[in-house]
Amino acid sequence: ASRTFTVDTTPPDTQIDSGPTGTITTNQAIFTFAGDPAGDTAKIQCRIDSEPFAECATPKTFSGLSDGPHTAEFRAEDAVGNQDPTPASRTFTVDTTPPDTQIDSGPTGTTSNVSPSFVFSSSEAGSTFECELGDDGFSPCSSPKSYPDLSDGSHTFEVRTIDLAGLTDPSPASRTFTVDTTPPDTQIDSGPTGTITTNQAIFTFAGDPAGDTAKIQCRIDSEPFAECATPKTFSGLSDGPHTAEFRAEDAVGNQDPTPASRTFTVDTTPPDTQIGKVKVNGRTKVKMGKKATYKVNISNSGNTEATGVKLKARGNGVSFNTSVGEIAAAKTRTVKIKLKPKKPGKIKVSFKVTSKNAGSKAVKKTITVKK
Repeated sequence: ASRTFTVDTTPPDTQIDSGPTGTITTNQAIFTFAGDPAGDTAKIQCRIDSEPFAECATPKTFSGLSDGPHTAEFRAEDAVGNQDPTPASRTFTVDTTPPDTQIDSGPTGTTSNVSPSFVFSSSEAGSTFECELGDDGFSPCSSPKSYPDLSDGSHTFEVRTIDLAGLTDPSPASRTFTVDTTPPDTQIDSGPTGTITTNQAIFTFAGDPAGDTAKIQCRIDSEPFAECATPKTFSGLSDGPHTAEFRAEDAVGNQDPTPASRTFTVDTTPPDTQIGKVKVNGRTKVKMGKKATYKVNISNSGNTEATGVKLKARGNGVSFNTSVGEIAAAKTRTVKIKLKPKKPGKIKVSFKVTSKNAGSKAVKKTITVKK
């Protein structure tokens, strides 16, 4: 009796013909595979990650995979149970979650910056970005992203990230802002002008438009601007000219480049007007009945104009009246008069100057009248 048999301790090899590698964006993976040699392969077992090996056929689909790394393994087995000791394996990553994008810094609300810059980031390292301003369309960009010379008005910035798997953030990060480089105007509603007789000045003022005015700064003369509220009182002012200035500023710092201003003069010194010297020049000897000319110099020694000035000359046989008018402050007026004495002898003639606001003064002159 005889028996012929074959001893086989050589297992078949296993090879993966196709299947994912790197990162995939679906939660299933399809592999094709085979044993080598095919004639010495009775079956193939496979598994995903740490699951137990189980008999499978090509192609094999692994479904319901979670996001993250996975390893698929395949081992061939011959008819006598020899198994491939080094299963064929393929490691890949499932990524079905799109990245999220966030804007870390950049303008919001209203800004006076016409060249804003935005800093942004992704929830996934190694991602790339695409940016859009208004309706310009998305285009590749990097953080930080600047936009020069924007016009006044509303603008919307959007940025989206694309991860290494090619997934794009479906809800781009967005920031709407307004560029405002137009300053408010400033107007003075009330306040002194010309000359005032007190050492304080009260002003009322406002920015225009009121809704675009956050604050108003003011100053008197060359003092620095400081924030103030209407009404504003400037106190302790010295005598002389002064200029008050007011400038409005909006919420983003745009200041009125042409502050509203008002110039006025403080004069707290009371007027001092008086007739000063009165000097008479003329002949001391005249003939009775003949006219003699006299020059009367009248000075105003005060600091305001003397008004309603009159000159009277009186003496024995002499009488004369004339209106001089006004004499400016610190000025002298010369008035020529002619006297015609009617009586002989030595007479004393009084030259009296009067005014409405400067008092009066008189001088006497002795004249010898001959027949």
